[in-house]
Amino acid sequence: MFGFHLDYYFCSVLAVSGLLFIIVACQKASLSPMPCCLGIIIMLVAAILFFSTDNRIVNDYQGGLDANEQAVLFALAALTALMIRKLFSAGERVIRKNTN
Repeated sequence: MFGFHLDYYFCSVLAVSGLLFIIVACQKASLSPMPCCLGIIIMLVAAILFFSTDNRIVNDYQGGLDANEQAVLFALAALTALMIRKLFSAGERVIRKNTN
């Protein structure tokens, strides 16, 4: 796709977003299984997208990610997913407030 580091970051953002989708759906205790299924689908798409686009079984000295890079990229991806989720929930609140 883009490059090993950027692919990992993008797919991590997708996976964490899917997990946040599931957590928010369970927290709201909605009876609809649709949000949970959507979150699981997003997480599966992230894994399939990451591993199917290129050979990802690469040692860190052959161009793969070492542990430090992986930790930093995952932390940044988790923060990005949290910020995206907060922006969407704030936008949803603004839309609901303006329609009432």
